[in-house]
Amino acid sequence: MFLDAGDATEATDLLGQASALLAMRDSTNLAGFTAALDSVAATMTGNLERARERYQAWLAASSTSGRLSRPEADRLTLHTILALDGEQAARERFEELVAEAEHAEYWHSLMRLLHDGWRLQLVPPEHDRWGLPRLAEVAGRVQGTLAGLLRVYDAAFSEVNGQGGVDDVAGTPRTAEMLIADHLRTGRPLFAAEVAARAAELASEVGAKGRASRLLDLCAEAVAPLGEVNTPSLGRVRVREAPLSERELEVCELAATGMSNGAIAEQLFLSPRTVEGHLQRAYMKLGVTDRRQLIA
Repeated sequence: MFLDAGDATEATDLLGQASALLAMRDSTNLAGFTAALDSVAATMTGNLERARERYQAWLAASSTSGRLSRPEADRLTLHTILALDGEQAARERFEELVAEAEHAEYWHSLMRLLHDGWRLQLVPPEHDRWGLPRLAEVAGRVQGTLAGLLRVYDAAFSEVNGQGGVDDVAGTPRTAEMLIADHLRTGRPLFAAEVAARAAELASEVGAKGRASRLLDLCAEAVAPLGEVNTPSLGRVRVREAPLSERELEVCELAATGMSNGAIAEQLFLSPRTVEGHLQRAYMKLGVTDRRQLIA
């Protein structure tokens, strides 16, 4: 699925074509379901106007639109709700969906919900019931490649935190780097980039600065083909005029293209030290720590 892979641009193109066809004839009652997925793709690329329009179409659609796939749309639109209505609304909806899946013992749906709760940062770190230990437990009940990878998230992040890191089922060591490589190998660069970004943050917190930098490099490599896609776990920001000064904006726009401080300094007739100063002030205002988190 393009949304799982993070290819929101391709998803938008395909969903646009599908919507056009369904507007002429919707014998399978999929227009609302398509609108839901389209709202998620728009959210991932920062087009909140389109996200709102398509999400409203989903809410106005027949309650049977999508049929057996409705739980998938409900899960995916958590990202849209978060962007449009805020964390509280998204968390309340997340808790409703988790309760429904738990009650029905729909383990695959519950596994995907718990993963998205982590991805969208809707689960407090101390909340074991819906956190990574619970994800590992539920994923152990599900068959498939993705389930096998989600099962070891807890072990991989425990290893980064210096608390071991062994797959409870296979009994083998797991690291964040191994998990990133496995997500890339199975065609999910977005999930790989999210693991790398979150692991880099944790590595920095525990004082492993070199490893944090290497993990950020892995994140940048994984997310590069995905363009402007962003999620809460990636923590990227779009370079916008406010609240930056004119020079900070100019420097950030160049940094977001991958230019080095030296190259930026040469182009703008500044010293590398001045460029670094502009970047550090801009990072503070934007809430990031590294140019790899900037989207042009």
